[in-house]
Amino acid sequence: KVKRCTGMDGPYYVYFLQPTTGCSMAYCMDTRNAVGPDQPAMRNVETHGSFCYKLSSSPKDHLGSGQECAGMGGNLALIKNINTQHTVANHIIQNHNGVSHWVGIKAPVSPFLYDDWSPVEDPLLWAPNQPPTFCVYMDSEANYLFSVAPCSEQHEFVCESPIADCQQDVCQNGGACSSCFGETHKMCSCQPGYTGNQCETDIDECSSSPCLNDGTCRDGVNSYACVCVFGYDGVN
Repeated sequence: KVKRCTGMDGPYYVYFLQPTTGCSMAYCMDTRNAVGPDQPAMRNVETHGSFCYKLSSSPKDHLGSGQECAGMGGNLALIKNINTQHTVANHIIQNHNGVSHWVGIKAPVSPFLYDDWSPVEDPLLWAPNQPPTFCVYMDSEANYLFSVAPCSEQHEFVCESPIADCQQDVCQNGGACSSCFGETHKMCSCQPGYTGNQCETDIDECSSSPCLNDGTCRDGVNSYACVCVFGYDGVN
């Protein structure tokens, strides 16, 4: 869907893709000419700030999760603020609801304490793979708040990749091309008046029938003009 919005420096267009869970549908937002995916794989990718976030397709332990993210040109998601946490949680709810996901956080290794609160400092004999290391995941049973678990557990995971300029531009009509995960996911930010996955479509400003009193609408690029019938005048 496309909405013609008006800003202080003139009209602009927002290409609305998908509502976010928990938020009302909004078209006229700060980010102009919002980007649409140029391939089906982007439906599993969320952009936030200067990063893309991609959900896994199979569970792994924490180490294996990081290795798979690295193989795609990214890393386990380094979620450093609440806004990012909310964005990623909503993305999981929309696509993998009910499934916990590893993120790129490890719990601090604190010393064990005796009952008198003194630290266990001398080396002692432990069973194999003990004590376990703990890693952080977004817990589906806690509304995707953070929880810790042994890093050896199997969970789905969230990969992160910085957004960069495309090496091979696929955007038409002056659109700006950006990509993430090593050029496997590309996005186009369209010039005013154009829309589509690759900015290939000239928006029909006459589609809303802006001309009144039987006036004829002539579509332009990011503009329209009304030809009035005899006896009428004005922009519309």
